[in-house]
Amino acid sequence: MTATVDSYRADLPAIVEHFLSLGFLQIELTERYGSADPVVSPRECAASCAGESEGPDLEGGVKSGEGGAGLEGDVRAVEENYRRVAEILYGRLRSRQYANIIPFHDPLLFLHARRRNRYPCRTGLDSAALFTDGLFYPCHHFMGDGQFAAGDLDSGPSWEKLRAIRRHVMARERCAGCWCRFLCGGECYHRSMVEGEGLYSGFERGCARRKALYRQAIILYHRLRTDDPECLDWYLSVSLYP
Repeated sequence: MTATVDSYRADLPAIVEHFLSLGFLQIELTERYGSADPVVSPRECAASCAGESEGPDLEGGVKSGEGGAGLEGDVRAVEENYRRVAEILYGRLRSRQYANIIPFHDPLLFLHARRRNRYPCRTGLDSAALFTDGLFYPCHHFMGDGQFAAGDLDSGPSWEKLRAIRRHVMARERCAGCWCRFLCGGECYHRSMVEGEGLYSGFERGCARRKALYRQAIILYHRLRTDDPECLDWYLSVSLYP
């Protein structure tokens, strides 16, 4: 199950718990972008319509913008969001109830396997997106944008064009000196293009969010390694695809 969210505003733990209660074991929290409209969680919307609230409450966390000026206060809020999601995952894994909350899965894998993540995704490596116009694109985000078309149904995907979009994290100026570059792999190419200044630029709000996520992933990994070392081997060996 995929939920399109704004981690700075949405109540991520409530979303995760809801999907887990419905029996979904793999949950993607994919970031909404490319719109200036404010993102409001369902709970905030209901409270606002009832005249009870003017902004989201992260239940013990920090409201967006509180506790610090501008982005700093927002980052505290999103980190509390991720901390509470990590707490859910910790409880599930300790009790051997599988749950793949995708933003946390890969950082845990990279930390446990001591593996470096050099790219943000599989674009140009072993994946491509086929759109209704019969053309291939680097991924579903680029579909319909002719400048990124790379082959068609008759000739097949042009892997030369698809691979050309890839950029090693160390070759991205904003990423090269970042402490979490090998957990992150760099910002999504399309998100960088839409929110930043180019495919490889990244942007402040996105980088701050990702660092908040990886801080909580590192804390979660340390807790699991300390409290239940066998848990991680079990978790990372489970496959949902027989």
